[in-house]
Amino acid sequence: MFGYLYTPRGAGLAASLPIRRGCMFRTHLLAGLLMLLSAEAVIFGLAVLIEATRFGLVIEPLLIWLGILALETVVFYGIAVLCAMFTGHVVMLPCLYLLVNFIAVGFQLLVETVLYMFVYGMSGMVDLPVDWLSPLVLFMRRTSVGHADLVLPISGTGAEVAIANFSGWIYPLVWAAFALLLLVCAGQLYRRRRMESAGDTVAIPVLKPVLKYIVALFAGLAMPVGVYGMLLNVPAYRAHLAPFLLLTVLGAALGFVISEMVIRKSLRIPRTVWRGCAVTAAVCCLVVVSAKCDLTGYARRIPDTAQVKSVRIICNGYNSALTEAENIQAVEDIHRAVVAEREKITDDTSVTSLQLTYKLSNGKVLMREYTLPNTSTRLAQIEQVLNCDEARASRNTPELAVTLEHLTYTNIGYETESGDYLYMELTAEQALDLYENAIVPDCVEYGEWKTGVRNDGFQYAFVSLGNKLGMAIGTSALAGILGALQFVPNQAQNAAVQTSMHLAFSLIPGVLWLLTAAVLFFYRINKRSYNRIMTELNAKKQFEVIKND
Repeated sequence: MFGYLYTPRGAGLAASLPIRRGCMFRTHLLAGLLMLLSAEAVIFGLAVLIEATRFGLVIEPLLIWLGILALETVVFYGIAVLCAMFTGHVVMLPCLYLLVNFIAVGFQLLVETVLYMFVYGMSGMVDLPVDWLSPLVLFMRRTSVGHADLVLPISGTGAEVAIANFSGWIYPLVWAAFALLLLVCAGQLYRRRRMESAGDTVAIPVLKPVLKYIVALFAGLAMPVGVYGMLLNVPAYRAHLAPFLLLTVLGAALGFVISEMVIRKSLRIPRTVWRGCAVTAAVCCLVVVSAKCDLTGYARRIPDTAQVKSVRIICNGYNSALTEAENIQAVEDIHRAVVAEREKITDDTSVTSLQLTYKLSNGKVLMREYTLPNTSTRLAQIEQVLNCDEARASRNTPELAVTLEHLTYTNIGYETESGDYLYMELTAEQALDLYENAIVPDCVEYGEWKTGVRNDGFQYAFVSLGNKLGMAIGTSALAGILGALQFVPNQAQNAAVQTSMHLAFSLIPGVLWLLTAAVLFFYRINKRSYNRIMTELNAKKQFEVIKND
């Protein structure tokens, strides 16, 4: 709709027309919005027609779909129009659009990663509502489509259909209202926009330094995080300050210089560019130094026993929940000692992971994760706590070897971020396979044997992230394909839908399993190699204890 703003000829022609700018903006704005909404309305009408003629009309789910899609269309269209006013170059528009949508979440991830690399005991990420600033991330995280309890009969068929239920209406509603405000701002920018800016990377002069500093700050944190986290795979709070700061300065300078070149559309930059590089590098270094020095007192914060409702301790594969005041006090004594002995951990130290989760009386949760030297005397104290009567009762670990004959009922329980416990039932075969051939724990032991560093927290978190992404992408892709092929719940499906279902449960999983098999071909851990690894690890630990004594 606003493509003429990106070419000098088109912009000149628009400026020469005897039409007020406000009228021209509203005309193009409404034309684009009506085009998008009209397409959705046509699809809605076709769906209603097909459903009414072939299956019996149940219009409530279709209305829900239309309402959700219309709101989200207004949101993303408003952001796109505002971005269109900021730039005069068609290539820059999608880049700016992605930047506006994801910059807040991106900065949060970078800052959290920096904290994880330097703050002792950092476990989990800070729950800040920054996803409100990224509508796409917000909708993916906080909205969902399910089935309500309401079941309606389909006239003339004798069948019933469950009504779709969309949870999280407040988020697209709020953002749609905000998008209307963005459109008003876009209109004001359009009235004041210089048509001579057609072809410029940034059409609003005041935004040029803002964009440069944002890109430079992002690059200043992204470069060291990428090098340390992805290339070197540095464990938590083990990053070295000096090289990390050097990479930070280098990333900030490169980000500022490159953004300056892009804005100027020239390789020649002014000599004063060093000032911007210095400012952005200083800000990024301040973030890193603040994390290293623990200015917030995160690493030293230990709750009072009277404020703790329960504590969960995880170490060496043992997971125990404690509620008795005596046991909670013992865990806190260990916690204080671990914090005081953090300097004993060096790069070549073999370590053991310790995870602590406090549930406080006010409903808050305090989590910490540490790595202890295998020579630490705290391991004996931890073992004593894990072997107390309450800890043993909470684990309820079977003493006999698990076989199919022993298994009558098995499930996996996990805790959500909100504190809710969810369970998934397993078959006897699945439970036995998980018990005997769990890959992730084996990989944790292998990593410790190979590198001397035990990073089980990172590996479990990475696997959890992969599972969540796979479920999200797979579910959304299947739902999108079925919706495009006119899937109707509780009805006989057309040939295209049936074919897609057959492929989704036969050919596609088969291909994915073949790819998995190809990957697992390089997996060399078996019972023999695992026993050898554990023997060497135990011998090394015993040797370290003897040497320390």
